[in-house]
Parts: sequence; structure tokens; C-alpha cells
Amino acid sequence: HNDVIMCMEYMDVGSLDRISRVFGPVRVDVLGKIAEATLGGLTYLYSKHHIMHRDIKPSNILVNSKGHIKLCDFGVSGELVNSVADTFVGTSTYMAPERIQGDKYTVKSDVWSFGLTV
Repeated sequence: HNDVIMCMEYMDVGSLDRISRVFGPVRVDVLGKIAEATLGGLTYLYSKHHIMHRDIKPSNILVNSKGHIKLCDFGVSGELVNSVADTFVGTSTYMAPERIQGDKYTVKSDVWSFGLTV
């Protein structure tokens, strides 16, 4: 089988969204570590399983007190078919311009959303 099964541990610090609301802006060095881990996760999903997240935003990046970073909310993620996906999903604030215009979703759309997130 090529099924992807995800199990999540408890992320006691919370989402990147919560962290910035409670503690203020995230330090650049910490944000760099979060960015590195998040991009590593996205790269793994794309390269190994042909999956796009399709809803990258601060509330979908989780942190724990050990400094581990996890992506969550794969409810709208989709499998790549010839590098694109047709369905209109995601959060408009973080959505790539081509998606807002109704074009197909590509890996570049996740990269755009990630850029807005960090």
C-alpha cells in the first residue's frame, strides 16, 4: 500500500498563530528553525507521497516545548496528479494569487502560502 497514516503527539506550546498572539513576534532565529522544519515536512510529503498540504498557515504549524515542529490539519490536502490539483480549497488569506483566480493548485501554491506564513 502507498497509504499515508498520520499520528500526532500533543504539541504543548501550540500553533505558530497562538505563539505570536500570546508572546508577540517570533524571534528570527526561532522562525528560521520553524521554517526549516516546515519546509522539510512539505518536501517529504511532495517527494515521497505526492501530497500537497493546500492550507499552509500559522494555525497549521505546531510547536512543542522540546522544539519539535509539526504540520497539522491535512483535511484539505490532496494527492498530486501531474503536479496539479483542481479543487478549490484553503484559507483565502494565505492562498496563492493563481488559486484565487481559479487556476489549478500546484506545489508553488503551498510555497506561496508558506511565504506568507513566515
